[in-house]
Amino acid sequence: RPLPGDELLPHSKYSLSFHRDIEAPVAIVWRYLMQLGCERAGWYSIDSLDNGGKPSIDHLVEGWETRKAGDRLAATPAQDIFFEVLAVEPEKHFIIGGGTERLGSPFNMTWSFVLEPIGEDATRLVNRASMETSPPWKEWLLGKVIYPPIHGLMQVTQLNNIKGIAERDAQARVVSNINTDIEKLVIPFIKL
Repeated sequence: RPLPGDELLPHSKYSLSFHRDIEAPVAIVWRYLMQLGCERAGWYSIDSLDNGGKPSIDHLVEGWETRKAGDRLAATPAQDIFFEVLAVEPEKHFIIGGGTERLGSPFNMTWSFVLEPIGEDATRLVNRASMETSPPWKEWLLGKVIYPPIHGLMQVTQLNNIKGIAERDAQARVVSNINTDIEKLVIPFIKL
C-alpha cells in the first residue's frame, strides 16, 4: 500500500516494508523515533553493528523531542555518514534518506516511519526502506540480494526493541496513574 515517503522515490522498484503493533500511545513511540541516530540514542537495532557496540539509550531524553526537515542523523558512530530528514509530520510520519555513491553509481534511498493509532493507547508502526541506483543489474543486486537479508534483520530488531521500551514506558505510565488515583482516594481518609 502507498505510504508517506513513496513519492520521494516514485520509480523505486525495490523496497522492504515491516510493521509492529505496539501497546503504547503514538506520543511515546514518536519520541523514540525522534531519538534515532548515532548522535542521539542510537538505532535500537544490533548495536555492535550500527552503534559501535555502544548500547542504544533505552529511555526518553529531554531535548530530543523533535526533528525538522533538513536535520541530519548520524548513520555511524564516527558521525561521518548521515541521513537527512526529508519530511516530518509530528506523530504521523518521519522520513529520512538521501543520496550517495555506492559501487561507483549514484544511490538514493528513503526510510519511512509511519505511525497509525490503534484506539487511544496503541500504535501500528509501519516502516519502509526504498532505494534506487543504476545500472539495472546493480539495482537488482542491491535490491534483491544484498539489502533484504541485512536490512531485514536490522529492521526487525529495531522494531522489536522500540516495541519493548515503548510498551515498558506505557505500562509505567499506567501504574503511575493508578497510584495517583489511589492517593487521591486514600489521602482524604488519612487526614480524618
